[in-house]
Amino acid sequence: QKALGKSQPGLVGLVPDGFDLSRAPLFVAGESMGGALALLIAQRLSSAADDARHPSAGRFRGAILCAPAIYGNLPPAPVVFFLKHFAVPLLPRTRMPAFLESVNFPELIWATEERRRNAAAD
Repeated sequence: QKALGKSQPGLVGLVPDGFDLSRAPLFVAGESMGGALALLIAQRLSSAADDARHPSAGRFRGAILCAPAIYGNLPPAPVVFFLKHFAVPLLPRTRMPAFLESVNFPELIWATEERRRNAAAD
């Protein structure tokens, strides 16, 4: 097994010596606002895929987005009107389906009790 490269610090140091990064598949990733930026970058890289002069030509493979900060388009105005003025007033106490509810289990998120208390205090 080849030793990991030691010529550069950080994550790049985990790349084996002699590995040509210029030929590796390229992915972009981001969370929240970074997810929105990653989506924009992914769109631009995808558009440049056929440009042989672009450094990422033929290498871009996809995007990994975690809760990207994007704003979706509303449904057409008649649908919004119907939901707002008919569906909601007729079904005011209808529960959101369980699979759509946001659930918070601090014991699954924070490893220690101290961190759970700090998160609850925020």
